[in-house]
Amino acid sequence: MKNGLKISDGESVGSWIAAELTGSTGSVTGCVPDRYESYVRILHPASLDGGSVTWGQVADELGRDVHPLAQWDAIVGADRYRNETPDWPGSAPETGSLEKGLLGPLLETLEEQTKTPASVYFGIWRGMTWGKVVAVPASQGRDLPQATPWRSTDDLSFAFPEDEVARPGLELPHRGYVVVVGSIDSGILVEDWLSPSSPNLIWPEDRAWFVASEIDFDSTLVGGTVEMARSILEDERFEAFEVGPEDLLTWNADKVNPPLPE
Repeated sequence: MKNGLKISDGESVGSWIAAELTGSTGSVTGCVPDRYESYVRILHPASLDGGSVTWGQVADELGRDVHPLAQWDAIVGADRYRNETPDWPGSAPETGSLEKGLLGPLLETLEEQTKTPASVYFGIWRGMTWGKVVAVPASQGRDLPQATPWRSTDDLSFAFPEDEVARPGLELPHRGYVVVVGSIDSGILVEDWLSPSSPNLIWPEDRAWFVASEIDFDSTLVGGTVEMARSILEDERFEAFEVGPEDLLTWNADKVNPPLPE
C-alpha cells in the first residue's frame, strides 16, 4: 500500500460491471452500467493559446450548436482522424481523460453521494500503463499547476510493484483495466507519457455512482441518482448535459450540426 492506495483484484471487485453494460458499442450504457436513475455527460475542454475553452464558446464562434449529443468534429467541421483542417485554430479536447482541473471538483461532488468514500475503485486502461502504474494522489496532484510536466512531480509520484500490477484485472468488452483501491480523496492521476491522466473508470464500493472516461471519447460519463446529476449540471465548472442510457456518442451521433463529408 502506498499513500492509502493499493492494487485490487479487479476481476473480483468489478465482476458485476460487464453484465450491466447493456448498451451497444458507443452508447451511454455501453460504458456505464445500466442501473442508474440519471446519466450525465461532461464535455472535456478544448484549448487555445494555453487556456481552456468550452465547446459552447467554439460552437458560438463557428455558428454551430452544442447539445447533449454534440460531437467535436461536427462542431469544427473536420474529421480529426482523417487529418482534416478544422474551422477553428485551437486544439481538440483530450480523449480518455478528464483534466485534473475538473477531476478534483467532480470527486468532491461525488463524495457526498456515496456511503463508502473510504473505499473507491479506480480503473486504469492497461493500454495506458505499459505494464506499470505510476500515480500522483489527487490530494497532492490537484494542487499542481495544470501545465506542470509530469516528470517534475517525481517527488510526489510512486510506482506500484510490477508483480502487483500483473494481478488479475478487470476485463470488460474491448478493454482491460488495472484496478486501484483507496479513499476518494486519494483520487489518483496516472502517468500517461509525459502528462498525468485521470483514471478511466471510478466507482465506490456501494456502487452509488459510476464514472467512465472511455479512452476514445472526448467526454466523461457519470451515472447516479437524480440528485447527483443535478449537482453536476448546476455546477458552472462543468460543461455538462443529461443524456439517456441508450444515447449514442459515436462520431456520427451529432444530428444537429452539419454532417461531415463521407
